[in-house]
Amino acid sequence: MINQSIIFSTDLFSTILCKLNLSPHIRKHNDMRLVFYHGIGMKATPCMKYLNDEITEQTFTHQLDYLTRHYTILSLKEATMLIEKNELHQGKPVCTISFDDGLKSVYTKAFPILKQKGILFDVFLNTAAVDNNQLLWLHKLNYLLSNFGATETSKAFNKYIKNNIEEAPSSAKGIETWCRQHYEYIYENKLLDSLFRHFNLNETAIAQEQQMYLTWQQVDEMSQYGAGFYSHTHQHHPLNAFSKVEHVEREITLAREIMMQHGKSGDFVSFPFGMEVDYGKANIHNALQAGHKFAVEVGEGINSRERVLEQRIMSRVELGNVSDDDGHLYSAIEMRPVIKSRLKAIKGWLR
Repeated sequence: MINQSIIFSTDLFSTILCKLNLSPHIRKHNDMRLVFYHGIGMKATPCMKYLNDEITEQTFTHQLDYLTRHYTILSLKEATMLIEKNELHQGKPVCTISFDDGLKSVYTKAFPILKQKGILFDVFLNTAAVDNNQLLWLHKLNYLLSNFGATETSKAFNKYIKNNIEEAPSSAKGIETWCRQHYEYIYENKLLDSLFRHFNLNETAIAQEQQMYLTWQQVDEMSQYGAGFYSHTHQHHPLNAFSKVEHVEREITLAREIMMQHGKSGDFVSFPFGMEVDYGKANIHNALQAGHKFAVEVGEGINSRERVLEQRIMSRVELGNVSDDDGHLYSAIEMRPVIKSRLKAIKGWLR
């Protein structure tokens, strides 16, 4: 017997699609595709152990082969010029490739492959980490978890917290979530610095030893090839965790100033963690006020000309957590953005 509620639900969904003028066709040809990665590797270093921020060279190469078959790969600068000229509809769909955080593996592993294939790309740098004099907070946390375990790291956190902050949990994932929930307190009280002292660790020495990040010399070499370099803010803080606007403004403006001092463009900024819940909608305005022309997020992945030019927001899809299966890649780049966009539209229409 057929469940009548299923028929009703299907009919209702179809009705909603019709009212919203949404057809089941695949993504529009002139919506720019933006994909991004973090690093290339095997999560072998203690700073990356609990992060899902690296893929293998083999997977990366396969994905590039897929992208070059199906898209015209351009730099962000070239792609935005086409948007402004309304010329994205010509030829294959346009796609851009970028990397967040400014990890060294972009230079040592990704760059040789990209250069061999003649592919342009862009990198969003956390300016505090370039030249490896300090670690970004997530990498500091991972270093602690890798070397001392979640239980001892949790105990150390709980030794230093005050002001009725809830205790840190004793699992690696739980501690990261706890840090993000209480990030402003951790930042203002330099809690991670306290833990490094607690365990008798020298951050600068570890940063130099681990060599996690790009150097300005490597950045300049890739720039000469044609790679674009832009801001990923200064220290990779989750901007929406801050209640004090001066913290946000410093993150955005200082990074842009440093980038421009090194001869790099201030046109684009990508937000750490990428989603609106992490960066806060108001910070798009802050980024544009600081002089950036476009803010780059991790969102639906839809980049219509109207949205890009009117809202100055560009949306990317991460491929660093997608396999090298062509079906998975098609779904990540073509299907999921459309589905997410339609669900959001339906949610807005039902309100």
